[in-house]
Amino acid sequence: MSLKIFKSKLSIFFLVPVFAGLLISPTMAAPTAVIYAPGDPYQLVVNEEVGVHNIYFQDESGSHGNGGGGSHSYLLNIDQYEQQHGRMTTDPTCTSLDDPKCTDVTNFKWNSVLPLCVQANDINCLETFGEVKLDGSQVPATFKSNFPSKAQNAYVGDVARKLPSGGTTSVFSLTGPNGSVITYMVNAYLSGRYHRGDATTTVTGFNLDILPVVITPALNPGPCITNQTNAGFRGADCTESGFQKIYTSFSENKYFWGEGGGEGAECGTGTAQVTAIATFEKLCAQQIAFPVNQKLFVKLRLNATPTGWMHGRLTDPLITINKIDGGNKYSFVGSPVLVPILYKDNFWKDIPVNIQSHYNPINGNFDGAQCDGFTTGKILSQDEFENPLIRNFTEKPCASGATGITELNTWLPVFNNTATATPSVWNVRTISAQETQGANKCFNDPTQLTGIVTTNSTEYSSGPPTFSAATGTLDYQVASPHFMQDGTTLFRGVYNLVMRSTVARCLYSFSNAPVRATVSVIGASGDPEVATVIVGEKDGWLYLSANNFEFSSPTVQVKLSQDAPPAPVAPVATPTAPAQPVAPIIAQLKKITITCAKGKTTKKVSALKPVCPKGYVKK
Repeated sequence: MSLKIFKSKLSIFFLVPVFAGLLISPTMAAPTAVIYAPGDPYQLVVNEEVGVHNIYFQDESGSHGNGGGGSHSYLLNIDQYEQQHGRMTTDPTCTSLDDPKCTDVTNFKWNSVLPLCVQANDINCLETFGEVKLDGSQVPATFKSNFPSKAQNAYVGDVARKLPSGGTTSVFSLTGPNGSVITYMVNAYLSGRYHRGDATTTVTGFNLDILPVVITPALNPGPCITNQTNAGFRGADCTESGFQKIYTSFSENKYFWGEGGGEGAECGTGTAQVTAIATFEKLCAQQIAFPVNQKLFVKLRLNATPTGWMHGRLTDPLITINKIDGGNKYSFVGSPVLVPILYKDNFWKDIPVNIQSHYNPINGNFDGAQCDGFTTGKILSQDEFENPLIRNFTEKPCASGATGITELNTWLPVFNNTATATPSVWNVRTISAQETQGANKCFNDPTQLTGIVTTNSTEYSSGPPTFSAATGTLDYQVASPHFMQDGTTLFRGVYNLVMRSTVARCLYSFSNAPVRATVSVIGASGDPEVATVIVGEKDGWLYLSANNFEFSSPTVQVKLSQDAPPAPVAPVATPTAPAQPVAPIIAQLKKITITCAKGKTTKKVSALKPVCPKGYVKK
């Protein structure tokens, strides 16, 4: 294995890359043509020759927790990290906020792979995972283990301070339709900051992955290997993925503390997609395809609240958030989608001029690119690296943003508008602050999740849809190859937009009356494309989808509307009838009755003023 130098826009580290929240190491060998079936995971095989400028379109956005640094847990002394400019000579990790070596630390950066909920009142944990049947019933999976059993930088959180504990990936099993048992890795993690001064926890990222895997023994099940003679560098300690000593010398004891992949278990090379390694248990997890037409769910309990907008790799998403004691229960439901990957070996000198002109020959970056790529092969000096005829470089565009869309469209003719592979993916993540730059304020809420866009496109717009005040539409551009990997089957698009109804009312200044919507797919030519559209509103969320449309680079437009409230009716004057004379009201006086007698004869007399008749006397 050769040294892998992975660059980011912030710094350069000697690291193993991270994929889908889990470890992946590209195979370093001469490329071999492999035919991938739809859904099969893709194994990157990089050409190590000099003068190579490879191109690799694959979405890795969800695997870094929006800057959190992969799927491993850690509680980091960020004061020390910043003072030493990321080149730390002592261990910067803490086992808790009360770790004796961290009691004077003011600012922490943390990344938490959520542990499994054990007690009914546990919080900041993964409650359950399972399958949704056709009748809508949910079948919980069986929890098997953690992978690995303990995190390299495990730490104990603090519920009162809303700091989750740092664990490892949870492994479950589900029985398939034919009776076979399928193993799944469920990786739910949050990343954020903690400030000791005011005991404030801020969540900066959230990621949720599901991966079907096969777990097998490592190729070297004996004692941990403590050197890397094939890489030429001084041997590092046996580690799991996480913060560790990164050696920078062939023979001397020179290192800094940084994030790296596990060392000490060999899981082989070739086309197998090794997605995670448990070093001390000597186990390898190989990713496999999802069963066809499977819908899955994950439930979490959190008081460390993810906020803002999300992006997902799933279809028919359903998100519910319910209050529970001490926090909220989050439920995520959806089916995996096929996402095209494109990879091609190229010698710099052979790249067509109309494409090569978009790249900086000194660093190999595309015009305006925020992401760059990685190098393989022999170690180069800075001068050698800046020579494209000597450098070995694999360009890896950002999956979100206009630049990535432009770069893909530049290369699609070289690929014959055809995918290299279409692995199946199930992922949900909050988008980064960089992706939300320029987004309408209605999408931003520091207290709660506001919505999600899910798509199966290789490249997609950065952030939430763009609101056009001129047209009243929410626009979202996507870009993918026109064909599946066989070169003839059309690749069909999936787009789902789920957002709180309050967001729509904020954008359009709507009332609380029901909202209506139309969804259309506009091709690059400006002509509408055929798509299956679904629109609905339920429990305070708007659900909109457009499916089965064609690529290469269409724009999905959503337009919301609401019936205008009835205009107020002006009061109509009622004609007044002529006044009628009113009879005077006379009091009803009470008559008086008396008895009058004349001999033996008596007579009653009633009158206002009764008087006995002549000859009668009043008795």
